[in-house]
Amino acid sequence: MADPTHVVSTTGVRYRLGRCLGEGGQGRVYAVEGGRFVAKVLLAGVHVEPRRLERHIQFLRTLDLEGIPIAQPEAVLAEPHTGYLMRFLDGMEPMQALLKPPAASKSVRQWYLESGGLRRRLRVCAEAALAVAMLHSKGLCYGDVSPSNIFVAAAADSERVCLIDADNLRFESSRLRQPVYTPGYGAPEVVAGVAPVSTVSDAHALAVTVFSVLALAHPLLGDAVERGEPELEERALLGQLPWIDHSTDDSNRSSLGVPRVLVCSRVLQDVVRRTFEQGLQDPLLRPSAMEWAEALAGAARNCLLCANCHHAFLRSAAACPWCEKARPAFVRGQIRLWDPEGAEGRGGFVLGPDKKDLVVDTFSVAERDQLTVDTRLALGLRPTAKHRELLRVGLESGRLTLTRLTTDVAMELQSPPYKETMPAVRALQLKAGGWCKTSVHFGEVGRLHRVLDLWYAEGTQP
Repeated sequence: MADPTHVVSTTGVRYRLGRCLGEGGQGRVYAVEGGRFVAKVLLAGVHVEPRRLERHIQFLRTLDLEGIPIAQPEAVLAEPHTGYLMRFLDGMEPMQALLKPPAASKSVRQWYLESGGLRRRLRVCAEAALAVAMLHSKGLCYGDVSPSNIFVAAAADSERVCLIDADNLRFESSRLRQPVYTPGYGAPEVVAGVAPVSTVSDAHALAVTVFSVLALAHPLLGDAVERGEPELEERALLGQLPWIDHSTDDSNRSSLGVPRVLVCSRVLQDVVRRTFEQGLQDPLLRPSAMEWAEALAGAARNCLLCANCHHAFLRSAAACPWCEKARPAFVRGQIRLWDPEGAEGRGGFVLGPDKKDLVVDTFSVAERDQLTVDTRLALGLRPTAKHRELLRVGLESGRLTLTRLTTDVAMELQSPPYKETMPAVRALQLKAGGWCKTSVHFGEVGRLHRVLDLWYAEGTQP
């Protein structure tokens, strides 16, 4: 398909096209001269009646998608082209830009870091997963999750994300005449033609996308597939071969990419394994988009900022994998549940199945870094809910700084020998090793609420 130079909307407006921004399962997305729109032009062979497309776009405009980062269609293209216009995503580019370094790049490692590093990748993947999960919560199926249909901020210090290609959006009960997917990202049952696109096929495509962005390797295409006959790739994408990091079968190992232990937390590794082992052929066993969003966000919260190279890495590592500098000192945060009616009415922390205090979330803050506790962490609101920032946690030269960001939520600081309403700012000198005896209670103390515990961990020795 030759790139078109211009398109015309059904209202008669002519638009000159710029460069191709990306290609998905149905068409290509082009920049539009003037900077206000991008255009999706369907590929030759993809037959969609313009009137039918127009009706579907009218349907999309009736959906309540407030709060979901998705670019809705604005106008339908007239013949000889089929497609539509979307509002331009200013300063954004396809997530494909995070999959492979540009040809001029001299070092994959340096490019990985300069494009935002690990923490930024975890955060943009978490935002993308959350956007898909929010659609699923409304009974909608996205249909064609892929790096070409997820746009991210071009600036390496931004985690802004937006889904495009909304023409595939539909209620899960709807059925497409022909399933649409981007080659390499379709779920095995969709590729085989035995099931339509669905929320569970979205979950597979999302998993392939996330793994590829983090590890720079396709989870199903190992060395044997890359060097073998085309039939092997077909089998791999149908789920007939083990994935590249299978726990018991190493016949499809890959020598490509970043070592997974460097980019996936233990929780994230478990989500990946369940997706590409149990869930590869059984869609109902796949972790959902929301589980992906929570695991990714949790991994991002537990990244430490290296004091030497200033890049983030998982706190489970003894040293920064990017420069080999020993792990710095950091504050560990964990959130537990306090039940005033527990412990036979005396009050106590809620216990988990192992009879130990139930820890519902964790985070880590290294020297000269900070983390913001919002209502999702402090009050347990679902990630889909609107959230507010409550408390900023920072660490500088062994001093913990707690900065209160709102007075709308009750907070009580408990740090012996005192107990007080959380002030605007409180700085505490931390002691190495063990608990620092500092906790923040969120909400009414006389009701079931969350408690943030903080303690100080010394850095590893060089």
